[in-house]
Amino acid sequence: MLNPMNSHFRRRQLTSIFYKKCTKKMTSDCSENIFVYMFDDVEVNRTCCLELVQMGEACHFALVENVFSSPVYKANANSGLLRSRNLWNQCAILADEYD
Repeated sequence: MLNPMNSHFRRRQLTSIFYKKCTKKMTSDCSENIFVYMFDDVEVNRTCCLELVQMGEACHFALVENVFSSPVYKANANSGLLRSRNLWNQCAILADEYD
């Protein structure tokens, strides 16, 4: 018989592993640059943009959603999610230019 608690625990464990793998795909400087961008009008440099695209869309949006699910940042979720989507689109275009 499947224990729902084991299933829930396993899902959380896999999610945690996924987040850890995602965060290792970007330098701390770029992580900070992109994090600040979601709240403020700062420029994301080309290097960080390319790192973002290399990290992958699934990682980017999983991490962004995780940030805005926190009570600390929930009030900024609408604008932050929009900014993160716009940033992804801009960086994807930039990355295509480098291919």
